[in-house]
Order: sequence, then structure tokens, then C-alpha cells
Amino acid sequence: MAHWLETPTCIAARLEGDGRVNILAPHGVDDLLSLHVRPTPAAQTKMDQYHARMAAKNWVGLWPGLYVEEL
Repeated sequence: MAHWLETPTCIAARLEGDGRVNILAPHGVDDLLSLHVRPTPAAQTKMDQYHARMAAKNWVGLWPGLYVEEL
């Protein structure tokens, strides 16, 4: 997950046996909660892939208020 291209998708949740939810988010959850998409450090050398993914997903069209950082 830490090597995925955009920060808000780098999150996983697991329901533990005792009912607690365990969250793994190597880049934190702030971008996800604030509707901000930015490239991860791993994407800095793959910006062509990042831009292609943003175009293919069309998240801006699907999520009003979403800000996609273009570098």
C-alpha cells in the first residue's frame, strides 16, 4: 500500500475478532477525509501513471469537491 500512487487510496481496514476495527494507513487519513488526492512519494517517479490513473478514474466528475493535486 505504501507504494500505491495516490495517498487517499493507501488505507486498509480489518475487523478484529473482538469487534474493533484496525486501520492501516501508511500516509495517514487526512487526505481521504479532506477529499484531497495527491501523489505518494513512490509516485514521484511515475507521474505519467498517476496522471493516467486520475484521468481513467474520473474521480473529479464522481466526487464533487474533490481536489486532485497535479504536479
